[in-house]
Amino acid sequence: MTNPAPATSEEVSKPAHARRRGGSAPGRRYDSAGMQNRRARILAEAQALLSEVGIEEFTIGELSKRAGVAQRTLYRNLGSREDIMARAIAAQHDGLLSTIPPFKARSLAQCLDRAATVARFVIALRGYATAMVTVFFSATIDRRIFEELRGIPLRGYGNFFEDGVEAGIIRPMTEGEKLLAAQRMPHQSYGLVSDWAAGRLTDEQFVERAPISFLLSMHPFLTDEARAEADAILSAHAEHVAAEQSALDDD
Repeated sequence: MTNPAPATSEEVSKPAHARRRGGSAPGRRYDSAGMQNRRARILAEAQALLSEVGIEEFTIGELSKRAGVAQRTLYRNLGSREDIMARAIAAQHDGLLSTIPPFKARSLAQCLDRAATVARFVIALRGYATAMVTVFFSATIDRRIFEELRGIPLRGYGNFFEDGVEAGIIRPMTEGEKLLAAQRMPHQSYGLVSDWAAGRLTDEQFVERAPISFLLSMHPFLTDEARAEADAILSAHAEHVAAEQSALDDD
């Protein structure tokens, strides 16, 4: 048996079910308008269930009861438990993105504003976000769910690798560098979410540090001009954090 080819940077930023190679994808039976509506309703129920119980306690049996659909029908049309959860995660995220303006990178400052905007949306989904970050760092996470979660942060920045080069924010990158950047961002992002979810950061601090997380993940790939701007921001942030810690120590 041969191993599948590694995902490209473009594939990493796609929903996991859209990256599936070969074979017929689950969900093909949902082609008519009625079936699409039924699929959307099932995924909405799956999102609600994930938000309530988290990934570890998510069961097809409970989803079947809530959606009023036989378990065998869910498996036949939407795939495995992991496929359904990955689809629900993607639908939840894409639904959020649809409520904010589409993003096209034109400046570093604009990217930092976008990071803060996304952080505010995460705050509104505290329970859901906490469950997702817990699973992302789990040693036993299913690969399909991991791939879905890994692609989420980058999708919030549109076609960043192309737009960022055009805007002079990042330099032209090899495919390997793009893949590395696509891997760095989720680890920085979910690490920040983890600190916030654990209460180590207030909501305000979480929003303030989201742009810093973006800078840290993209720093190696910035143009000289953008890196100088980023370094000044990071230096000011370090001084701010040091001042906060000093004030805490004095108390």
